[in-house]
Amino acid sequence: MPEAPEVYAFYTKIERMIEEEKRRTGRIPEARLRLFPRCFAVGTKTKPYSSISINADGFLHGLELSDPGYKVNPHDLASANRTRCLPYVNRELTPGPLVCAIRGKCLVLAAGYHAISINFGLEASIYVLSRADYEEIIESDCPGPNPSKSKAERLRSFKIPSRFSEQGSSDKPRMINIFCSFALERYAVVVADSARLVRLHVTSACRFWAEEHFRLNGYWWRKMLFEQFPDGPDWVLETDAAFRRLDKWRSRCLERSSAEPIVKAITSNTSDVFSDTSASSKTGNKHAISGAFGGLGRHLANDFLYHVAIPPGLSASAVCADEQMWDRLRNGILPYMQQWRHRDFISRCITTKNSTNPFAFNLISNTNYLSMYTKVYSKKFVRMPSEIYNQYLELGYLDPAHTIGEYFNSLRVFYDISNIEKVLRIQ
Repeated sequence: MPEAPEVYAFYTKIERMIEEEKRRTGRIPEARLRLFPRCFAVGTKTKPYSSISINADGFLHGLELSDPGYKVNPHDLASANRTRCLPYVNRELTPGPLVCAIRGKCLVLAAGYHAISINFGLEASIYVLSRADYEEIIESDCPGPNPSKSKAERLRSFKIPSRFSEQGSSDKPRMINIFCSFALERYAVVVADSARLVRLHVTSACRFWAEEHFRLNGYWWRKMLFEQFPDGPDWVLETDAAFRRLDKWRSRCLERSSAEPIVKAITSNTSDVFSDTSASSKTGNKHAISGAFGGLGRHLANDFLYHVAIPPGLSASAVCADEQMWDRLRNGILPYMQQWRHRDFISRCITTKNSTNPFAFNLISNTNYLSMYTKVYSKKFVRMPSEIYNQYLELGYLDPAHTIGEYFNSLRVFYDISNIEKVLRIQ
């Protein structure tokens, strides 16, 4: 799923577009929210799933009068009735300044009276399209690629014009599932997901959203915008709070001796040692949000543990009890998360494509990301810098006769002091 690097890339692209429009017009650009319930997931009888939730407490829908002449797509109308978002679909919503914020793996976009908090699920993405391309795409929808014809009729997709197919790619018709959009004068920001696992949470207020409502640690930041998709404090924006959550998580692990593997605890950002918290009682899940590892998922969890020389299969309690391992984890997590906001990462991996095709593959960004910022996750071989290789040797990780956690005589280790990389096969 999109983790801190990907979500920050989405945020950066939106902010670049906003800054471009501010330079052109001298003010924050206005955008109009539009939902496309025809693309929402429908779930099953045994496994219900909803793409949208709404907090409209105190909001007066009369602020946005419905227009009898406003044409609503019948598929949008049917899905909006099922998902109880009809007041956001049967009328044209009021435009307002476009505002954006990020916290861990969650991104929030707002315009007019409504803010959308986004949980990206497995593979959701954000595209910034020209207004003309956007209007052309939303004019043509079709049944989605579902084996059930009746379900495909409800799970609609939009057709991507053939001119956006790159040379040498498949001739198969391309489609996109747009869940919501923010349309500006010259651009449109769309939230799309081919797997339909993205989740949206709408927060409506009786006044326009503005930058002041996105103030770090303000009321809306703490209580409303990120409440539906809690990920814990942002390691870059809320460093002190993140360290407090991390230390609290360690204390709980030591108290309750969690057998959960450390990589799973970081990936899910949940823990059975928080099972008596209010969060778990609300969700009915025995694994409650720990909030100690905001922004990390499978990729970052595995790469971070490799970086700080902690075996991913060790239990969280074992890591917390070992002072040396804990020091490496606690001292290493902040600089590791800071790199995703660093100018080097931005210049290498969040580049603007030299193409008018918004769906064109960015080969340079992808190559840089996989070669420079993906260390061990989903790789068969890893090139280890000499300092990490030597550290693994010293800790006994490369000695097949050594049991991790037991005493290891580092005096019999051969130290490779050359400044070259080592290639190891990943087990």
